[in-house]
Amino acid sequence: MALTDRAAVRDAVIAGLAEVFGVSPEHVEEEICSVGGDNYLELDSKTAEWIIAHAEKEFGSILPTPVEMGREDFSTIGALVAAIAAALGITE
Repeated sequence: MALTDRAAVRDAVIAGLAEVFGVSPEHVEEEICSVGGDNYLELDSKTAEWIIAHAEKEFGSILPTPVEMGREDFSTIGALVAAIAAALGITE
């Protein structure tokens, strides 16, 4: 996946979450919609760690781990997307 923008980061996060739970990215999107959006689907540190590892493979970059982040940086899909985007230097 080419690093282009925050949408690419979100796609990688969704793909990583789908991999964690063994479901399709479409199923993850449905779940996100059912809880009210990216800022309402909560994550635990182990799930965030798996998603970050997936994003590292996608983008070829070393990213901070949940231990190195504050809880607020990985507590939801939206927060994790923002944290990964910031770590990759994406400012939009």
